[in-house]
Amino acid sequence: MSLYVLGASTTGGAGAARWADAWPRLLGEPSTVFFKNAVEPSYFLHCSSRFASKRPHVAAVLDFGTNLWSEKAVEDLAKLAVRSRDLGNTSLTVLVAWPRARNELDTTRVARAAALSGSVVARPTHSSELYADAVHPNSAGHRAIADAVSRAVHSVEAKSASTAGARARPRARPRPSGGGELCFSDANELPTVHVDSEWKLVDEGYQMGAARRHKFGWRVGSKTSEMVLRANVSSCASVVSVGYLKSHREGGHFKIQCSSPCECSSIRGFHQREIHPFPVVRTYTPLNMSVTETTSFGLVAPAKMACNITISGSRVRVDSFYIREATESDVQNAALSREQQHLEFVRAATAPF
Repeated sequence: MSLYVLGASTTGGAGAARWADAWPRLLGEPSTVFFKNAVEPSYFLHCSSRFASKRPHVAAVLDFGTNLWSEKAVEDLAKLAVRSRDLGNTSLTVLVAWPRARNELDTTRVARAAALSGSVVARPTHSSELYADAVHPNSAGHRAIADAVSRAVHSVEAKSASTAGARARPRARPRPSGGGELCFSDANELPTVHVDSEWKLVDEGYQMGAARRHKFGWRVGSKTSEMVLRANVSSCASVVSVGYLKSHREGGHFKIQCSSPCECSSIRGFHQREIHPFPVVRTYTPLNMSVTETTSFGLVAPAKMACNITISGSRVRVDSFYIREATESDVQNAALSREQQHLEFVRAATAPF
């Protein structure tokens, strides 16, 4: 049973006694597997073509039950489920409902994403003896996930969903990565123009095993200092995302500024400060975790050009950087606002280039 799998640390075998016990490896047949520790589904929505499969699969399986932290995580999981049908060359998607220990809200959120995306839910047994820690399954828990995924893929519900998905695909095949998207998913590849000496490029994965090896990040200590990144935009209105470390171990912040003639604006939304903080991003979380988080903002440029974006802060780690053209939904969302910054974004997006 060849599956296309996207996930986080559980997908990579976290909690299992050995790598061979990771649940995707218990399925018996080679599958296409992509995972990254401590990320939400949104990680795979950036430059998704990086994760496209070269062969068809029985189903796409998304394993993010323990990683739905933010306000927009359910919506992002649903978007990723729809997109993964093309990425995995399949018409069936399965969402794994493995929750954090004693946190049934995780399974509820997975079910909501499945309902939004027309996916099937794999519901493994998750009794206390199946956990290695508060988040990850032990080897027996990984077996429970593999069994649940197998049952879900072969269920009557899955056959119905797969048929419906196959019929729908010719009418709407979303482009995996979108047009005009630039991706710098590794910190050592960031398009830096200037970096103050207080910033250090560090590899923090060497002590965390093979699953996290080569985890690069730009770190700065307690002294506030700057790095300048270059965004080569291909349209007058773009959306930029910055990936950073959010952790309970340290409390830092950074500020985002754009250099003239380019201008930055927040993403319109009622929960904007929690979902897409801008211009100041605070990196402390009271939750006992250290995760890769992203924030996004609008970028307006007078022409196709290189815009300089300054990140100034202290006690932070910056991991990644993405730029994409504004979509129709971005423009529609901004048009609902009466704020000048959002109206400028709409004008830039609709003006002839």
